[in-house]
Amino acid sequence: MDSFPNEHWETTSPHYSYTGFVDSVNKKRCEWEGCEVILDDISHGGLRRHFRDYHHAPRGDRLRCKWGNCCRSEEMLFENIPKHIAECHVKSMTQRCMYCNGTFARKDTLKRHQTAGCPALGQQPPSG
Repeated sequence: MDSFPNEHWETTSPHYSYTGFVDSVNKKRCEWEGCEVILDDISHGGLRRHFRDYHHAPRGDRLRCKWGNCCRSEEMLFENIPKHIAECHVKSMTQRCMYCNGTFARKDTLKRHQTAGCPALGQQPPSG
Protein backbone atom coordinates (compact mmCIF):
# COMPACT_ATOMS: atom_id res chain seq x y z
CA MET A 1 0.00 0.00 0.00
CA ASP A 2 1.24 3.48 -0.79
CA SER A 3 2.48 5.53 2.14
CA PHE A 4 2.29 9.30 2.22
CA PRO A 5 3.94 10.43 5.48
CA ASN A 6 3.01 13.95 6.54
CA GLU A 7 1.50 14.66 3.14
CA HIS A 8 -0.99 17.45 2.62
CA TRP A 9 -4.35 15.92 1.63
CA GLU A 10 -8.10 16.36 1.43
CA THR A 11 -10.75 13.78 2.22
CA THR A 12 -12.58 12.00 -0.59
CA SER A 13 -15.78 13.92 0.05
CA PRO A 14 -16.16 17.30 -1.66
CA HIS A 15 -18.75 18.25 0.98
CA TYR A 16 -16.31 18.02 3.88
CA SER A 17 -12.80 19.22 3.47
CA TYR A 18 -9.99 18.67 5.94
CA THR A 19 -6.67 20.00 4.85
CA GLY A 20 -3.57 19.52 6.88
CA PHE A 21 -0.69 17.24 7.54
CA VAL A 22 -1.72 13.71 8.32
CA ASP A 23 0.03 10.47 9.03
CA SER A 24 -1.51 8.66 6.11
CA VAL A 25 -0.02 5.17 6.40
CA ASN A 26 -3.36 3.54 5.54
CA LYS A 27 -4.22 5.92 2.70
CA LYS A 28 -4.15 5.12 -1.00
CA ARG A 29 -4.33 7.34 -4.03
CA CYS A 30 -7.22 6.88 -6.41
CA GLU A 31 -5.75 5.55 -9.63
CA TRP A 32 -8.88 5.98 -11.77
CA GLU A 33 -7.81 7.83 -14.92
CA GLY A 34 -5.29 10.00 -13.07
CA CYS A 35 -7.69 11.16 -10.31
CA GLU A 36 -5.00 10.94 -7.58
CA VAL A 37 -7.29 12.01 -4.71
CA ILE A 38 -6.01 10.35 -1.54
CA LEU A 39 -8.71 7.98 -0.36
CA ASP A 40 -9.47 8.15 3.34
CA ASP A 41 -11.57 4.96 3.25
CA ILE A 42 -10.59 2.09 0.94
CA SER A 43 -13.47 -0.17 1.96
CA HIS A 44 -16.12 -1.06 -0.61
CA GLY A 45 -18.42 1.60 0.91
CA GLY A 46 -15.68 4.22 0.94
CA LEU A 47 -14.82 3.56 -2.69
CA ARG A 48 -18.53 3.71 -3.59
CA ARG A 49 -18.77 7.16 -1.95
CA HIS A 50 -15.61 8.34 -3.74
CA PHE A 51 -17.00 7.21 -7.11
CA ARG A 52 -20.34 8.88 -6.39
CA ASP A 53 -18.60 12.16 -5.54
CA TYR A 54 -15.80 12.22 -8.12
CA HIS A 55 -16.44 9.84 -11.03
CA HIS A 56 -19.73 9.85 -12.88
CA ALA A 57 -21.41 7.63 -15.44
CA PRO A 58 -25.10 7.02 -16.10
CA ARG A 59 -26.54 4.05 -14.22
CA GLY A 60 -26.32 0.94 -16.37
CA ASP A 61 -23.25 2.09 -18.34
CA ARG A 62 -20.74 -0.66 -19.03
CA LEU A 63 -17.02 0.03 -19.27
CA ARG A 64 -13.60 -1.43 -18.62
CA CYS A 65 -11.81 -0.74 -15.36
CA LYS A 66 -9.57 2.31 -15.66
CA TRP A 67 -7.73 1.82 -12.35
CA GLY A 68 -3.99 1.98 -12.90
CA ASN A 69 -2.86 -0.94 -15.02
CA CYS A 70 -5.93 -3.13 -14.55
CA CYS A 71 -5.53 -6.43 -16.34
CA ARG A 72 -9.27 -7.07 -16.61
CA SER A 73 -10.33 -6.60 -20.21
CA GLU A 74 -14.07 -7.29 -20.09
CA GLU A 75 -16.58 -4.53 -19.49
CA MET A 76 -18.55 -4.32 -16.26
CA LEU A 77 -21.35 -2.16 -14.95
CA PHE A 78 -20.04 1.17 -13.71
CA GLU A 79 -21.83 0.69 -10.37
CA ASN A 80 -19.84 -2.54 -9.82
CA ILE A 81 -16.45 -0.87 -10.31
CA PRO A 82 -15.97 0.19 -6.63
CA LYS A 83 -16.42 -3.42 -5.48
CA HIS A 84 -14.02 -4.64 -8.19
CA ILE A 85 -11.43 -2.09 -7.00
CA ALA A 86 -11.92 -3.07 -3.34
CA GLU A 87 -11.52 -6.78 -4.20
CA CYS A 88 -8.82 -6.73 -6.87
CA HIS A 89 -6.76 -3.57 -6.54
CA VAL A 90 -6.70 -2.32 -2.94
CA LYS A 91 -7.58 -5.74 -1.46
CA SER A 92 -9.69 -4.18 1.29
CA MET A 93 -12.17 -7.08 1.21
CA THR A 94 -9.50 -9.79 1.61
CA GLN A 95 -10.37 -12.51 4.10
CA ARG A 96 -7.86 -14.91 5.69
CA CYS A 97 -8.63 -18.53 6.57
CA MET A 98 -7.85 -19.07 10.26
CA TYR A 99 -7.09 -22.75 9.61
CA CYS A 100 -4.65 -22.69 6.67
CA ASN A 101 -3.79 -18.96 6.47
CA GLY A 102 -4.93 -18.79 2.83
CA THR A 103 -6.31 -15.48 1.55
CA PHE A 104 -9.54 -14.97 -0.36
CA ALA A 105 -11.02 -11.96 -2.12
CA ARG A 106 -14.34 -12.03 -0.26
CA LYS A 107 -16.13 -13.55 2.73
CA ASP A 108 -18.23 -15.85 0.52
CA THR A 109 -15.15 -17.34 -1.18
CA LEU A 110 -13.55 -17.96 2.23
CA LYS A 111 -16.70 -19.73 3.45
CA ARG A 112 -16.82 -21.88 0.30
CA HIS A 113 -13.14 -22.78 0.81
CA GLN A 114 -13.75 -23.77 4.43
CA THR A 115 -16.82 -25.88 3.72
CA ALA A 116 -15.61 -27.49 0.50
CA GLY A 117 -11.95 -28.25 0.94
CA CYS A 118 -9.66 -26.40 3.35
CA PRO A 119 -6.56 -28.64 3.49
CA ALA A 120 -5.94 -27.79 7.15
CA LEU A 121 -9.39 -29.10 8.05
CA GLY A 122 -8.71 -32.36 6.20
CA GLN A 123 -11.76 -31.85 4.01
CA GLN A 124 -11.96 -32.90 0.42
CA PRO A 125 -14.21 -31.17 -2.08
CA PRO A 126 -17.27 -33.24 -2.99
CA SER A 127 -16.68 -35.43 -6.05
CA GLY A 128 -19.05 -35.63 -8.90
